[in-house]
Amino acid sequence: MKWDKALEVPREGANYANFEVGDQVMLTPTAGAPLGYICTEAGKPGKWQPFGFIGEAE
Repeated sequence: MKWDKALEVPREGANYANFEVGDQVMLTPTAGAPLGYICTEAGKPGKWQPFGFIGEAE
């Protein structure tokens, strides 16, 4: 598993290394947004799911 700070979730067409399941990117903390994304399917860029939403619990 690797961890990196990023400005956005990895996306198709950008020049990224190959990601593995469990890799994480952390974003700048912003109210109402996810704290980061976790890779759920390996690839370049792979599939990503948000985690750690910041704000009030519903």
